[in-house]
Amino acid sequence: MKPGRPKTQLQLINEDQEFSQDFAQYLSDVWKLEDNGFDYNIVAVFGSQSSGKSTLLNRLFGTEFEVMSTERRRQTTKGIWADKSTYKSNIIVLDVEGTDGSERGEDQEFERKSALFSLAISEVLVVNIWENTVGLYNSANMGLLKTVFEVNLELFGKEKDVKTLLFFSIRDHTSEVTLDALSDTLMHDLESVWERISKPESLKDAKITDYFDFAFSSLPNKPLQPQEFEDRAAKLRGRFIDPKHDNYVFNSKYKRRIPVDGIPHYAASIWEKIVTNKDLDLPTQQELLAQYRCDEISRQVVERFHQEIQPIREAIDSGKPSATENIGGTMAKVRGSAISEFESHASRYQRSVYEKSRQQLLGLLNSDLCILYVRLIKQASNAAVREFSNRVKKRLGSAARSNEEYEFMDIVRKTQDEVRGDFRRLAEETRLPDTDWSYDDEAAHLDQMMDNIIDELRKGEISRIMDRTRNVLKREISDVLAAELNEPTDKMWGTVLGSFAEINAKVERTFSQRIQPIVSEEPARRAMIKQMRELAWGDLVAKAREEVSDQMVLLKLRNYLEERFRYDSQGLPRVWMPSDDIDGQFDRARTETLRLIPGYCKIDVGAWDES
Repeated sequence: MKPGRPKTQLQLINEDQEFSQDFAQYLSDVWKLEDNGFDYNIVAVFGSQSSGKSTLLNRLFGTEFEVMSTERRRQTTKGIWADKSTYKSNIIVLDVEGTDGSERGEDQEFERKSALFSLAISEVLVVNIWENTVGLYNSANMGLLKTVFEVNLELFGKEKDVKTLLFFSIRDHTSEVTLDALSDTLMHDLESVWERISKPESLKDAKITDYFDFAFSSLPNKPLQPQEFEDRAAKLRGRFIDPKHDNYVFNSKYKRRIPVDGIPHYAASIWEKIVTNKDLDLPTQQELLAQYRCDEISRQVVERFHQEIQPIREAIDSGKPSATENIGGTMAKVRGSAISEFESHASRYQRSVYEKSRQQLLGLLNSDLCILYVRLIKQASNAAVREFSNRVKKRLGSAARSNEEYEFMDIVRKTQDEVRGDFRRLAEETRLPDTDWSYDDEAAHLDQMMDNIIDELRKGEISRIMDRTRNVLKREISDVLAAELNEPTDKMWGTVLGSFAEINAKVERTFSQRIQPIVSEEPARRAMIKQMRELAWGDLVAKAREEVSDQMVLLKLRNYLEERFRYDSQGLPRVWMPSDDIDGQFDRARTETLRLIPGYCKIDVGAWDES
């Protein structure tokens, strides 16, 4: 901004042809248009120096462009100035330096550059001319319009669907010549200029109306008819600021399809191409702008996205189930918000660039969230292993304490299915739609760890079954041994071994039935049954040795001696008479007792009749 200018005005391009770096700031902070998308219009005014261009703009749009002093004629607009209409409209107004200015002398290159620039970004070009110059080539700005036509072919030669409105404001219309007559004269001259310009072979038959629409209006002499000038200007204003006006000038077909937030970069790149005399390919520039803005918007979205997923990362790292509840929904919400923000700003740009950038952004967001997902699923897998271990041990322990029969594998498989189902449900609920995230590795890890736990529990359960089976066998064998060895006979070991064989066969069948659901492999079951048989024999031997230990044998022999000495063959207590042979009876009892000692010295397997 220069001294004396309103704060809302920006010298977009100065007299040294330098583009302002403050354009974006003016759009957002001063004109408040940054979020308007396509809801804006750009109009530029051309005309001879000191022809009243700025005055016209001020009346139409409520701006305060500097106007020519009534005391001395001098150039007031240098370069290109920009401002926003103060009326209820989103119109950006460009006041372009006048043509034929003495300040630039013979250097009219800026005229071409400013025309090229204005055509590239403006929808409507207002051409300000005097009535008395209509029909005159130089005074009616036909040279300028020739430039406009030529550069328009450079920009839009291959795009007949892109049009520009040339709006002629005929000033100081005081003669009796009608506006229609003036318009016809101007159109005749314009078509003559169009026919004379150099065109590519492919466009030699192109018509002026393929690229331009035309509108005409006139205003009276301001100094001579001030009130009528103001009334006519106010009436003309409606065509620019009232979308409901029958002759509203900003038709959608004139749109350049550049979102307002992209205009600063787009305009700067256009001007840079112009001043460096590089070929200006607008479709390419629009594609470059789209890529630039989509990348810029994407970076901003990703930055906010990373801030929003930080609480998710902290919740996962805490390892608390309550902190990660519905975390999939939270991730989907954050991702959806980021994509929506990108779409709201970037969807206005070239479709192919936008869609590609959106896909890239979605991939980036999914990649960042996938890292969190994998971290969460690994934690869930480890937690599921702990849950399975605790739950299955608790259930097995409760079943064991009940002293009732239970199916080990039923409890184990039921618990395993529950834990696996909980894990898969969490993984599915957390996985975002439209992603290829996989939890197969973590699920396989969970299954492997649960199988390891089951193997350990299986060993423990088999050992428990074996101990219970051996206890039953020991109890029954102990009863047999006690009965037979307390009443020893020559066939006592045969009886003991026969009873052992019967008892062992019975407990083996029970043992085999109990371990069959736990040990599915037949060879392994046979090996365990063999082991059980060997242990059972060892238990028999150990119990027998206990029963024939020195102390036990002495006790048994003493009891046997006393029974034979004190009781008769009927089992009645003896009543000794003086005439009885007490010593003889004692010797007989002792002899019978001593005869038992060899039988207690070893297990007489030969006494066992296996039949």
